[in-house]
Amino acid sequence: MKTYKFLQQEDKFLCLPACLQMVLDRNSLEFDSQIKILEECGNNIRKINTIDNFFRLKQYPLHCLDFIFTRSFCRDFDELTKEALNLDCDILVGYAYENLYNTLKKADHVSILKNYNKKTKPNTTLIDPAVDPDGVVYCNFDELIKSMFTADDGFHIIHKDKNLLERLRNKYH
Repeated sequence: MKTYKFLQQEDKFLCLPACLQMVLDRNSLEFDSQIKILEECGNNIRKINTIDNFFRLKQYPLHCLDFIFTRSFCRDFDELTKEALNLDCDILVGYAYENLYNTLKKADHVSILKNYNKKTKPNTTLIDPAVDPDGVVYCNFDELIKSMFTADDGFHIIHKDKNLLERLRNKYH
């Protein structure tokens, strides 16, 4: 199972930069501050290639495949998630915070999908950079999917092997 060093977001709008820091750290890559990442990457991962363009800008040996719900033909996110995790991919998920956490706090949010096991309840483990002390949040996959759809967001699958990501795209897109 992949491990992430938890890095809390330093401000309420820095969830994406904090998640990128955790992914870069897990891949033994150096990274800038969350503010600097925000300046270089932006904070809108719903825009296709945002993360991939950031990796190219910084010359990181990583690539990102975006599956945005409202723009994707993929109908088997369950299998895509299991396969991507088995291939040691990092998966960022963008979702509507209020839908997943049943709160009045309205915001789109980004976390890392760390684990998915259909046989357990709850079946999904997220690393949420806004949650103390370690970011671990458990939820149900179906609820995560609904909240991703509500936010007009989805999965952002990261790996060093661009060909592996292309095979996933061809299989599930």
